[in-house]
Amino acid sequence: MAEEIHIIEKQPLNIEKPNVIIGLPDVGLVGLIATMHMIETLNMELVGHIESKLFPPVIVLHNGEIQSPLKIYAKDNNIAIVSEIPIPSTAIFELSEALIKHIKGLNPNLVILLHGIPVPNRLNLEELKTYAIGTDDKTKKVINDNKIEIMDTGVIVGLKAIFLWDSLKQHLPTLALGAESFLEYPDPGAAASVVGALNKILKLDLDVESLLNKAEELRVRMRDLMKRTQETMKGTQPIRELELPPMFG
Repeated sequence: MAEEIHIIEKQPLNIEKPNVIIGLPDVGLVGLIATMHMIETLNMELVGHIESKLFPPVIVLHNGEIQSPLKIYAKDNNIAIVSEIPIPSTAIFELSEALIKHIKGLNPNLVILLHGIPVPNRLNLEELKTYAIGTDDKTKKVINDNKIEIMDTGVIVGLKAIFLWDSLKQHLPTLALGAESFLEYPDPGAAASVVGALNKILKLDLDVESLLNKAEELRVRMRDLMKRTQETMKGTQPIRELELPPMFG
């Protein structure tokens, strides 16, 4: 039940029609890296967190301050939701339901789910393709207007599959934005591609070059998180998603 997930805001977010960006540990940690880059670049404010007994008993420390690993940030008309721990398979349905309910109450302009798309030949790719999926006519128009390729064939699994399906049923304007990525290694290059597309959609000016410049640092720093994420994903991803040849031909 969604009641097992508690979304706690320091104070009510009085933002008119916000854009909500979600980056959770997944393929190549692309969504997390891209969203954290946005949070740091825009100097977004920590405004809330998410807690549940369904999550592992973990806290994180930043500058000596105790924090939840699932955090909510905001600035101007943008809200970002990130997790510094992989979401266990036992919590993904409840978390999706709770997020949908909470975000719908914010009356969002757009919800953007950032993620990686695993490709077997990633090592040989210098220019990474970015793809998007929209849940309604509005999000599909955003994709087309910004000349982002629509993902028309493939399989989506895990939390993002549930979230997209719930968004479709709840008429939430959700857009999944992903770039070709390593499956098992942190991929700042793929995150940079996603950030470039996010810049176009939200009319931002997030510095892609600075993200690429700290790529090696991020790979080392996030190596353990990627390993834990892979172990978690094994229980929810028996199908290797998005590797159907027609999509990448």
